[in-house]
Amino acid sequence: MDRFIVIHAVKSGATQDEVWESSHIAATSAVRGAKWLRSYFLPESDELICDWEAPDEAAIRESLKLAESERLIPVKRIDLAVYVDPEFFK
Repeated sequence: MDRFIVIHAVKSGATQDEVWESSHIAATSAVRGAKWLRSYFLPESDELICDWEAPDEAAIRESLKLAESERLIPVKRIDLAVYVDPEFFK
């Protein structure tokens, strides 16, 4: 399974509760083996950086469409990523 980084823009005026609700739906709506692993909110740039595991980008986009996340946190881009853990080097 490949790893992907998804960068979302957090729309101005979106409340934390609205973003959490959208995130909850995305976590429970994942399809075709896609799995949302973790996210980081960058308040200075109003971005949400999400780490996903999925067979392909399309599975992530389908999962996000089902969650209707574009309304509050539209996707800016999705990049294939290589996971590196410091534990690999011990």
